[in-house]
Amino acid sequence: MKSKNQAVFALIVKSTVVFLPLLLSVGIATGQSAPSPSPALTPTPVLSNQEREELARLRAEKRIQQQVQSDFNSAFSRTTILLNIWLVILSLFPVAIIALFWLLRRVVIREIVDKAIQQIQGLEKLQNQLTTVKQEAENVIQEAKKINYELEQQTTILRQKIKDEQENISILSSEVDLAKAQVLNRLETELKKSQENIETLEAKFASGLSKLEFDAQQQRDIALENLGKLTSVMAEELSNLKLGVQQQQELAVANLEVSRSEFTSQLSGWQSDTQKQKDMAVENLTNLQSEFADQLSELQVDAQKQKEITFDNLGKLDNQLKSQLSELQIDAQEQKNKIVENLAALQLEFTEKLSELQVDAKKCKELIIENLEKSGSEFTSQFSELQWNAQQQKILILEKLERLETEFVSQLSELQLDAQERKDLILQELTEITPESIPEIVNSEVEEEVEEQPQQPEFTADEYVKQGDELFSQRRYEEAIAAYNQAVKIQPDEPVAWLKGGLTLGRLKRYKDAIASYDRAIAIQPDYHQAWCDRGVAFGNLQQHQQAFASFDKATQIKPDDAVAWLNRGLSLVALEQYEEAMVSLEKAREFQPNSPKIWDKRGYTLVRLGRDDEAIASFNKALEIKSDYASAYYNKAACYALQRQVELSLLTLQQAIELNPRYKEDAASDLDFDEIADDQRFKQLVAE
Repeated sequence: MKSKNQAVFALIVKSTVVFLPLLLSVGIATGQSAPSPSPALTPTPVLSNQEREELARLRAEKRIQQQVQSDFNSAFSRTTILLNIWLVILSLFPVAIIALFWLLRRVVIREIVDKAIQQIQGLEKLQNQLTTVKQEAENVIQEAKKINYELEQQTTILRQKIKDEQENISILSSEVDLAKAQVLNRLETELKKSQENIETLEAKFASGLSKLEFDAQQQRDIALENLGKLTSVMAEELSNLKLGVQQQQELAVANLEVSRSEFTSQLSGWQSDTQKQKDMAVENLTNLQSEFADQLSELQVDAQKQKEITFDNLGKLDNQLKSQLSELQIDAQEQKNKIVENLAALQLEFTEKLSELQVDAKKCKELIIENLEKSGSEFTSQFSELQWNAQQQKILILEKLERLETEFVSQLSELQLDAQERKDLILQELTEITPESIPEIVNSEVEEEVEEQPQQPEFTADEYVKQGDELFSQRRYEEAIAAYNQAVKIQPDEPVAWLKGGLTLGRLKRYKDAIASYDRAIAIQPDYHQAWCDRGVAFGNLQQHQQAFASFDKATQIKPDDAVAWLNRGLSLVALEQYEEAMVSLEKAREFQPNSPKIWDKRGYTLVRLGRDDEAIASFNKALEIKSDYASAYYNKAACYALQRQVELSLLTLQQAIELNPRYKEDAASDLDFDEIADDQRFKQLVAE
């Protein structure tokens, strides 16, 4: 450091030596007197003695004056040279002081930075070791979590299998009971009919026809005897059927018990393996923690020693700097008074230049404002284009959702038809097992002496409605609409028939016709709550959300405690992007139905749109707490994490949503909420699988 200071002082001395000859040459040049002009050669006139004396006196005075002038000029030049030298020295002296301070500061900072960098490098090494240890621990924990997750999945699968078997047994037993009840009801009805027919015959042929009465009595006895035999046969067959069902139930229960015991043994083995791995991980963590504590204590001791050495060096440097600074302050104070005068003159020039710069800055400011206005207009146009593109994408997404909904409805109808066919086959098998000859024997014995039954009367409006309900449950919508139309033809002021016709039209995607049917029901009964609700649903399917909101609002006014109406009112406001008002409706729905996962899910989605992400996550977690396999809550939660740029959590949650409902894979690929993580390779793989 001393060598650097000596070099600085040498540089200052050299600069003064370089500038001194220049200044001296300037001063000598200015101090030299101007050469006197040579007198012109003139002819010498003849002068008198008096004139010669006067001329000599004038020449002597002129020589004296020239001598004085030359002395004055030389003194003035020497004074000017000295002033120039002092000004150069004074101008160089602050520069040298500043350079000296800068060099000293640079050296001190460099030493401090080197020491600090060394300590930071040591801390970085420690931090790297900590991160590696932490990563290993997290890997062990993740493995344990994966094992637990697999165990939970296998447990849920087994529970679901047990539940399915129990449901199948219950369904089978219920169908057997139903078939038994139907057979008994048919027997009872046939018996009643036969008794009524016999009574009518007795009343008709009682007078004068004793022989026929005797024959009828014999036939009646024969019929009763046959009925007794058939009932005994039917009872035996039913007991055999019950015995077979009971044996199948016992076998199923035995199989379930065996699988449960096997699963419990496997589960215990897995739990023991998991416990062993957990103990090993904890032991490794404790060993790493002890090693890290030893290394950390050694590093702290070394850091403390280096800190003390650094403080000693800084104390010495501080003392040296203080002594030099006091000397420099004294010299600087003396120079300050001389420099202030020069600064006053410079200030005048600076104010003039400053005014010019202010004028230029004002012009630049105006140009910048114009450019900003132009860029603002361009930004607004670009933002409007982006909004339009987002609206187009939203419309496309809604169209995709509608197509998916139609596909889902068709698949669901196919499944229901398959279930109905299976049910019909089971009932057919049961009817084949039961003797079908019972009503035929009774009818054959009675039809010989009974006149033909009268024709069925025409259906009433209620019967047409019931027929339409049955066809609706069988998804025969066109026939159901025909039945409801017959009902309203017979009784046009019945709002229920108009409502059910609208529901059936809605299933056929004929939403405008459905709205017309709902309007007829409302015209008949203005406070028909269900008609207002279904009318709002139809408007929502037509993307007419303002009319849908009006319908749901009217439904909530008629029945303020209907959670579904409040929920639909909130969803229509969400579609209209009125999120604050939508939150009010969703809170009302949650008040009347606090355990609905759909309400909690839609509440979380609305909170995401309001930018209240933490509350939204809590709402999604509540929905999943109520129903752990609610895929929509997982999907919306993943979108919220994506907006927060929490990539890991978003991908994990989105994967759970896709596992529960694979259609979310396509939705996530085109969802704007996932734009923040759309460039991530894992996200691309997840939506492309």
